Amino acid sequence: MIFILSKCHSGLPLFLFINLINGDLVTRFNRHLAPKVFIIRQSSCLCFALSGMHFLAIVATYQNSLDISIKVTIILLILISLTRNLKREFQFQSVFIRISLQKGWEITFVDNCFIAMEILPSSVISPYFIVLHFKPQKMPKQTLFIFKDALVDDEYRKLVVQLKILGLKNIK
Repeated sequence: MIFILSKCHSGLPLFLFINLINGDLVTRFNRHLAPKVFIIRQSSCLCFALSGMHFLAIVATYQNSLDISIKVTIILLILISLTRNLKREFQFQSVFIRISLQKGWEITFVDNCFIAMEILPSSVISPYFIVLHFKPQKMPKQTLFIFKDALVDDEYRKLVVQLKILGLKNIK
């Protein structure tokens, strides 16, 4: 096996692996040149967090000194908000986020057509969740909550690393 190190058109190292044992030529790009796709699925932690926040709002409403009719109205509004949010989460379809050095950050929702997006600096990255603020091409700013359980196995850590390294930089 022979390793050849050269530079590709973007100036990054390109590794060529030539397998002489089988007599065939195998070319592989450096790990960083291949596009990486992250599949974000429905998160049970997000559903629990939504339920917990709404429960705390109900408790706070119950304990204040408002008239009972106003308390009941506010609690009903909180319950309506909870059902709407949980319904939206239970109908959540996977979101695909792709990062490549050639095209930068891309996202697809339902139609499986990737569109370019810009990761905004107001995004929050923590060990347990990501609040991803992004602006898809020719669309308004959007927010995506990504909890650790929304990605399989080690993918959450890889996404956090990619966001910290390349997230706020213009890759193109």
